Amino acid sequence: YLKGVDHDLKNYKEYLTSNVGGAWYGNDYSTSEIQILKNEKKDVIISAIKNSNADFTFVVFTGHGFLYSKNDLTYICLSDGYLSEHDLITSAKRRVLILDCCRESEDMSESFLGDGGKISKSRDSLSFYSNSKVLEINTSRSVIHSRAKFDLALQLSNEGQFTGYACLIDQTSGDNPTSGGAFSSELINTGKNFGSIDRKDFWLPIRRAVNETIKTLKDDIFTDQIPTYITTPINMDLTHPFAITNMLNII
Repeated sequence: YLKGVDHDLKNYKEYLTSNVGGAWYGNDYSTSEIQILKNEKKDVIISAIKNSNADFTFVVFTGHGFLYSKNDLTYICLSDGYLSEHDLITSAKRRVLILDCCRESEDMSESFLGDGGKISKSRDSLSFYSNSKVLEINTSRSVIHSRAKFDLALQLSNEGQFTGYACLIDQTSGDNPTSGGAFSSELINTGKNFGSIDRKDFWLPIRRAVNETIKTLKDDIFTDQIPTYITTPINMDLTHPFAITNMLNII
């Protein structure tokens, strides 16, 4: 069990519900937009993904994972089996998937994958799933409230899937038992730093956030992991918001 996972859970929830993170509705609201699936089984996670009814979804997994060499897909390790990154894609038009796990290649038999697959070792993990509804915003006025800015950014962003990986193929993902995953920690710090600066571009797209995180981790002497990402459609500059500036913006 990776002790840093508990910190990732806490850090992501605090960030997403903060003004900089977009002021997602948490437990203080009658209907929370954040669903936490900790050490859950495959069918519970698949059900949550399939039953999502949102305009935008932000799905994060932190824990153990690997790359299946026969299809080059990243798999997450659960207590009762494995799920591929494709199993974590929702039906929303705008989607973000963050996989903070190792991606070392493993050539495993088909019996290890899929429903009822053989388990070589039970591994606890955390899956963090959340979603947001887009609200109608009047773009001719000043936008002050962080949630209003976040919803407007979603309206202005293009459609597609962004998948961020904590490391390259055949690399391990660093985990600090006292602070969380190296990639997740730096990604959240990138968002916080953006939100504290007054600027004309009032939101930080997830693609830019990951690119800045890549630069930061390259200078980190305590890890050699290099984050990466893919977009669907391929090479599209997806602009899904990850951070919102705290400052007043005139839209």
